[in-house]
Amino acid sequence: MPHFIMDCSEQIAEQKSPADIIQSVYDAVYSTKLFLLKEILKK
Repeated sequence: MPHFIMDCSEQIAEQKSPADIIQSVYDAVYSTKLFLLKEILKK
């Protein structure tokens, strides 16, 4: 199972919340149609 590890500067986190960034990644992964929703976990 692929993993995404994100690291960003505090400046990025000030522009967009970590939850919003994670949601963007989640949406992008799902849009590939390579994974089912139940296979994509957010922690």
